[in-house]
Amino acid sequence: MKRLFTLTVAVFALLFSSFGQTTLSPGDLVVVNVNADGSDNFDFIPLIDLQTGTVINFTDNAWNGTSFRTGEGIKTWTAAANVSKGTVVSFSGVTGGEWTSSGSYAIANSGDNLLVYQGSAATPTFLYGVGWASASPWVFLDNANTSEIPSALTLNSTAIYLGALDNYQYNGPTSGTAAQLLDFVSNPANWVVNDAAAYSAYPNSFTITATETLVYSVNFSVTGSNGTISATVDGNAILNGADIEGGKDVVFTATPAVDYQVADWTLNTTPLSNTNTTYTLSTLAANAIVTVEFELIPTTTTYDVTFTVTDGANPIVGAAVTVGTTTVNTDATGVAVFNLIDGNYTYGVTATGYDAISSVAFSVSGANLPIAVSMSLTPVYAVTFTVTDGTNPIVGAAVTVGTTTVNTDATGVA
Repeated sequence: MKRLFTLTVAVFALLFSSFGQTTLSPGDLVVVNVNADGSDNFDFIPLIDLQTGTVINFTDNAWNGTSFRTGEGIKTWTAAANVSKGTVVSFSGVTGGEWTSSGSYAIANSGDNLLVYQGSAATPTFLYGVGWASASPWVFLDNANTSEIPSALTLNSTAIYLGALDNYQYNGPTSGTAAQLLDFVSNPANWVVNDAAAYSAYPNSFTITATETLVYSVNFSVTGSNGTISATVDGNAILNGADIEGGKDVVFTATPAVDYQVADWTLNTTPLSNTNTTYTLSTLAANAIVTVEFELIPTTTTYDVTFTVTDGANPIVGAAVTVGTTTVNTDATGVAVFNLIDGNYTYGVTATGYDAISSVAFSVSGANLPIAVSMSLTPVYAVTFTVTDGTNPIVGAAVTVGTTTVNTDATGVA
């Protein structure tokens, strides 16, 4: 009778555990807070609803490609009640309640990984992974600071490398579809860092869209080299290949290398005839492949345009030759020289005593250009003033025309 009772309890416990367990797949949860300082606390958010009794393991043991490297620890969470998708679940650093512990769990500030899985350590089903606090946490070097990324996980999708500092917290969007939130969390650009102190519990729950909206893949790259390309949606950085909600605007930014400029953008192989450093794909309605190509900034070549100004025979000194907004006066030989690039221009020339010349067209095309300018003397006529008192001439009367004053002579003439 005693043996029968023991067997019954064991079977009942097994059935209860199986009934309450939610089986997750990679990307069904995300880690939103990790710390190598303080109490090594962390937080995760499920992207699907979890049943009472769901068990999830979190370990800093390294994965060598086929099995765990032992010697570190495991934190195991067992749901005491149903948990709605988007709810923050926190490990404060203290075991108790829903959290149990085995081994020696201690995140190293010289580099570590947090691998999330269901099942046993011998046959784990990996759900998510975080590597941080060193330059290369995702290369297994058979130590406590590094790990391989399990083959079931993908970097920047269901695994992430945050950086070489100690404490990181997600700081990106908190609403969207599960797929969008997975993309946002798995983008290191959406995290903040504090190397001096651990972050407290993550403060925001996620609002996960109940009905999945249409999403489209957005791929972007540089054709050739000599620059980089990045993209944002609603001001948040996205990764190449991200799934983006339909109707959103995607803003692409090209950063040319030194001495390079944008040659053109393409959308799905179609040239856009756009040489700006930004391109906006408005109201996303289909999968998109955007590329940008860079080219060397052309070297600017100038040519000598030499004006020789004469009166038809002799050089005119000090004539003002104007091209565009630049004026050069002729030298003692009547010459004025401009350095101009290829293009269409007009010139004008003025000189005291000569008729002005204006708006004469000329073109520069790959060679120096001599231009001969012949100016005509402005005709001068004698104007004689005879000043009298009605009968007799007035001597020394001041006659002024413009700025010139001439006094009458003994005959009253100026």
